Amino acid sequence: MEVTRLLHSGENALRIMVDNLAINGMAGSALPDYRLLNSRYGVRFTPQDMNNLQALPSGLLGTIRLVARETRPTLAEQ
Repeated sequence: MEVTRLLHSGENALRIMVDNLAINGMAGSALPDYRLLNSRYGVRFTPQDMNNLQALPSGLLGTIRLVARETRPTLAEQ
């Protein structure tokens, strides 16, 4: 990911957020309130049981490094 324009001289603080599995985003979350939907359209499905859903191991593996790379002129700069 190109971050050069976001950096400044001196110390920079970066925050990296990883949410790579939908199941991890849903784990521990309450089910949506389907009352309005059900009142308008009737009960069309039974929500899946989410009470025992456990997050799966995921995320960044290893050390994160910022690496300078050689820049190439864009077509507009040529």
